[in-house]
Amino acid sequence: MAKICELFNFERIREVVDIDAITDKKAMVENYVISPSLEEYLVHLFQDLNSSTHKAAQIIGGYGSGKSHLLAFIISLLTEPGLVRSVQNEQVRRAVEAMKRDFVVVHWELQPNDVSLSEYFYDQLEIQLKEKYGISINLPTSGVIDHKKTILQILEKVKEGHPTRGLVVVIDEISDFLKQKTKEKLNQDVQFLRVLGQAAQSCDFMFIGAMQEHIFTNPKYVDEAESFGRVAERFQVITIKREDIKRVIARRVLKKTAEQRLRLEELFREYVHYFPHLQAGLDEYIDLFPLHPYVIQVFSELPYFEKRGVIQFTIQEVEQILDRDFPFLITYDRIYDEIASKHTVKNLETVSPVVNAIQTLESKVDLLEPRHQDTARKIIKALAVLRLYGKSVNNGATAEELANTLLLLPGNRLMEAADEISLVLKNFRRVTDGQFINVTSDGYYFLDLNLTIDYDQVIRRRAENLPEDSLDEEILSILKEQLLLEEGAARYAFRDTCEWSGRRSFREGTFVYETGKGEVVRADGDYRIVFVSPFCAGNRYPPAENCAVISGSLPPEAIEQLKLAVAAHLLFRENYQRSIMEKKYASLKKKFVEMFVQAWLETGQVNIGKAQKGIKALIVREFSNFDELFTEIKPQLFEDYFNQKYPKHPKFTQRITRDNIMGEFGAAIKELLSKGNVQSVFSSTKSILNALDLLDAQGNLSTANSEIAAAILETARAAGGKVVAVEDFINRFRQTPYGYDRWMTAFVIIVLTYNGEIVLRAAGGTLISSSEVYDTFGSGLEAFENIKYLAIESDFNPQPVINLMLALGIDPGITAKMRVTAKRNEALQAFRTRYLEIKEQLDFVRKKLETLALNAGNIVDVNGLRNYHQKLADIPIDKFEQVKAPNDFKKVVYDEAAIQKIGEAYKILQDLDHFYKMYSERLEKEVEYAREVRKVVEEYPGLFLTDGLKEFLHEAFAVLADSSRLVNRSELLSLLGKLQQARQKYVTAYYRAHEKCVGERAGWNKLQELTASQTWKNLLLLKNVTVLNKYPLARVENEISVLATQRCEGFKVELIEKSPLCPRCNFPKSFRGENIGQWIANLEDELEDIFREWEETILAEVKNYQDNLDYLEAGERELILQVMKAGKLPPVVTEDLVVALNNLFRELVSVEVSPAELLEAVFAGARVMDYFTFERRLNAWKQKLVAGHDLDKVRIKLAGGEA
Repeated sequence: MAKICELFNFERIREVVDIDAITDKKAMVENYVISPSLEEYLVHLFQDLNSSTHKAAQIIGGYGSGKSHLLAFIISLLTEPGLVRSVQNEQVRRAVEAMKRDFVVVHWELQPNDVSLSEYFYDQLEIQLKEKYGISINLPTSGVIDHKKTILQILEKVKEGHPTRGLVVVIDEISDFLKQKTKEKLNQDVQFLRVLGQAAQSCDFMFIGAMQEHIFTNPKYVDEAESFGRVAERFQVITIKREDIKRVIARRVLKKTAEQRLRLEELFREYVHYFPHLQAGLDEYIDLFPLHPYVIQVFSELPYFEKRGVIQFTIQEVEQILDRDFPFLITYDRIYDEIASKHTVKNLETVSPVVNAIQTLESKVDLLEPRHQDTARKIIKALAVLRLYGKSVNNGATAEELANTLLLLPGNRLMEAADEISLVLKNFRRVTDGQFINVTSDGYYFLDLNLTIDYDQVIRRRAENLPEDSLDEEILSILKEQLLLEEGAARYAFRDTCEWSGRRSFREGTFVYETGKGEVVRADGDYRIVFVSPFCAGNRYPPAENCAVISGSLPPEAIEQLKLAVAAHLLFRENYQRSIMEKKYASLKKKFVEMFVQAWLETGQVNIGKAQKGIKALIVREFSNFDELFTEIKPQLFEDYFNQKYPKHPKFTQRITRDNIMGEFGAAIKELLSKGNVQSVFSSTKSILNALDLLDAQGNLSTANSEIAAAILETARAAGGKVVAVEDFINRFRQTPYGYDRWMTAFVIIVLTYNGEIVLRAAGGTLISSSEVYDTFGSGLEAFENIKYLAIESDFNPQPVINLMLALGIDPGITAKMRVTAKRNEALQAFRTRYLEIKEQLDFVRKKLETLALNAGNIVDVNGLRNYHQKLADIPIDKFEQVKAPNDFKKVVYDEAAIQKIGEAYKILQDLDHFYKMYSERLEKEVEYAREVRKVVEEYPGLFLTDGLKEFLHEAFAVLADSSRLVNRSELLSLLGKLQQARQKYVTAYYRAHEKCVGERAGWNKLQELTASQTWKNLLLLKNVTVLNKYPLARVENEISVLATQRCEGFKVELIEKSPLCPRCNFPKSFRGENIGQWIANLEDELEDIFREWEETILAEVKNYQDNLDYLEAGERELILQVMKAGKLPPVVTEDLVVALNNLFRELVSVEVSPAELLEAVFAGARVMDYFTFERRLNAWKQKLVAGHDLDKVRIKLAGGEA
């Protein structure tokens, strides 16, 4: 077997490089391993150094990552350019060779102290420039220092005599130096770093610093973030990555020849077999052998090794295994040993509990088989490291992840590596009771410091040794809990109940848990449910129509879960950590119940003899517990059987169950007895009474329809006054075909007693009649347990009288008092009151019929009403009159047929009474109105057009003509509605017709326009012209007068509330039936024709009489001449024109007068006279002048003048 040391060339490299003491610069260059990522950084850095201005560099890397070696590499090449030939990387070597200049290099490692960075900087510059290069500089020691200016002054000194020479300052361990500072001093130093970066950008000064943390982004310096942000862009950051460290380890510490790599590749084949993922990264595993790559990741990120790098850790670990045989790998569990070996680390607050836990676990490793002990130690240490690492899922790993990161080859080569780790962990948790090592449901193992004892492991150990039948007992306890099973006669038999859906009732049966052991349970009840245990070897109960066998199977994981639940329950009962085990039991049981239910859902079978069906075929939805399952399937299984066996069982409207029957029936009997009136009880009580056939057709309490009540009464009567055992009835009616529960039969017996039909006798001889029923059962059915016997009631049977009173509509609460002898007087008063009411109603309806026959005999079905009146003779009013004392009730005892006829007659009386009252109070005025409306509508069929009016009238009068509908109260309401609808529709139609024909919308504005028109005004003047025919206009004037009388504006519907016609215009009686608008339009046309005819006449006559123009006055003549010239009358005819025309058309006489004659006649014989003389002479002359002529036809003409 190959030794580990034979498989690589181990080199113990220097642990720490101090740039203050570089003794072998060639070795620093020659041995420095440059990774591809570092190659790019270094090429850029040396190219930058070759320019006249620079970008300062910051090298970032953890402890042991090679930061100091990188600085020594740079310093060596800058101070001894000839070493460029020793550079192992070709690209970097070319970049260095390209530099054709030299540098003054000042370098030192900062030591933590309280001196400012600037003071340290200038102090080292001053010392090293003097010692190494003989350059003396005088630096300011007080006042405000301008650092940029100072650096430029120093650079001038450096360049004196060497203008191409640059200044490079290299500082190591900057972060350690800054960590010691207060916030204020830290800020000063950071600002100085910023200045150094700025200075490098503006001159031939280069600053290179190395630190463990990137101070420009570290959260520790968050308060300086703003100032750092201004600095960061002035630095180039060179980060030494984990890959760089891996390369150093592979190339230097664990270097391998080609032959060694081939040999390792061969040796790793076994690993690849168990860990196939290695194939993809095999080169990396060979490069780093014997170090697992995961060690570098974990070690580098743990915060406990600030002064020790992973390279040194690797060297330390490799030295210890050089003589070991292959296979052997250094895996991350070894990091735990490193932690535990360091006193300062293992005593840390976060580390100490982990170390203590591992020490405890290590002490118990010996409890395992020897072949598993080494594996267990590696696993628990690995879990410790993962907990401290804190970056994996649950701070732990799955068995497969542990196998991949520890690369543990299985001791049993037939097993998978992950399976062996799972086995080791399982056994280890078992022997430690699961202490400290926990596991999640998805298989993540992790170190749990709070888990001092893993109670799950304790439960598993207990589950390995369970008592006989304990699994069945647990399943049974679950079924009992979910199904609320009540203990029965045998160990595995229980009382059960099944809903009878079709009757909303229930049946009782037996639930059997069949284990295949013990005695077979005897059938008890109507049915049997046999639940076969999943562990039953053979079922002993054959399926049948009343025996359902339910079976199923549990999968292995469910059986295992059941065992754990049973184990937890046993531990609880054994007082082991009771509170914890109680919770564990509850949790395990809950999970098992879910698996149990799911298993029966998937595999469950139901057999009732006819056929075997899967549970899934019987359910409509998945169930979450067995109560839901059985609640759904039991009614399906036994419904037909129950219906066949008990066809006369009551059908309830509310659900009756074994649990609520006594409460429901007790509440119903209590309410019945307390209220006495069935009409006032709650619907639940009514529904029970109805289901038991204890109500008559009108909903009143009656035992006449109950077959059970009839059988009890028949048996009691047959006993001849002797008592009969109550239990005999309960047992009798429990059997087929009734299937009555004892409380159903008890309910009927109590109602019979309440009705006064039987009496009860309690234990001790106490007699309970109808008078004592309330006191006995007023609080419920409990007292019935003490009732032993019943007998027929010896007094007369009050039920026929009760039935009669109910038929007469007397309150059931009052009629119930007939059952109590002492209260029958109250019932008598109610009966007498009803008798008087009936007598008064009979007289009332007789008179109303006579009145109706006189007033409305032609529209109301009076003959039909008379037929109804004849049926009132069935009411024995004379017999009723004789009931004046309680004992007189015996005079009105009738059989059911007679009571039915009396009840029907009484109902007819009520219907007739209601009709006549409603007719008088509400219908009569509507009927009269409708009759008038019908006449109007028939007389003017086309005037009142509205949908439904005629139909409502027709339907209303059809009801009035049918007496069967008149005594139907719903028909009367419908009749009233039809009449009101007819009225409403008529009023609407009348209003519309009225407004359209003679009202606001008739177009009366046209008439106003006509009488205001110029044509009308012209005609009224022209009718005075003598030559015109006045008759046409007189006829039109008469038409307008008649039209005006039709006008009826301001109409309101209230005007026809009592009479269907408008009281102001009597529309449509006086309406000519013409459209007002058209009528007016015709009149307008006639007026135009008259004007045109008159105009033609006047023009013709003017021409005929034009010789008379000379006799007209000048104004009149001018008007006539204008007409003649225009050939038509002017648009506006004036009175002057009419006068002129009439004057023209007269026979005129012309009398000439000369002035001389006038003077001679008046002033003859006197040149001066008084007024009266002048007046007398003038009048005498005027009379002489016109003597013998018609003064109207005389025209005075001045002699010698123009006309």
